[in-house]
Amino acid sequence: MLDVYHDPNDMEKINRQKLFDDFDNILFRVEKENKGFIITDEGKADLVLCPANWFSIEADTDFSTIVGCALRYALGRYTYMPSTVKGFIERHIEAITENDLNVMISDIEDKMKYNKELPYKELWLELRDDLVVELKKREESQSKGKGNNGNNNN
Repeated sequence: MLDVYHDPNDMEKINRQKLFDDFDNILFRVEKENKGFIITDEGKADLVLCPANWFSIEADTDFSTIVGCALRYALGRYTYMPSTVKGFIERHIEAITENDLNVMISDIEDKMKYNKELPYKELWLELRDDLVVELKKREESQSKGKGNNGNNNN
């Protein structure tokens, strides 16, 4: 994550031949253990092999909350901000936590309830519907992951 420093001195050092010989296992460890490796050989520049999420803003634990703050700011604005925030949320919807999706839905619905003349009302309704669909998609995915709970339709 961007807010975590990964000290290269704590990373396992391997040579290029070991990387070549054990490539699949090393990549598995990078992903599953969130681990970096220093690839080193005498006379050659060292390289770092690390998980991509170390550089991903979406891996930041506050990302989802900050997006919710942007939504709150944009609600009720007569500027380009509502469409910008909506587009950003749609592009990164999978990185938003379920809790923050629920908060965003509630924020939109509350704003509509108290502001009958909400600017860009259709845009906000569309975004709310997209957020609801995302939540349902996650719920369905989770229930499929849990199996059929003993129900057998065969």
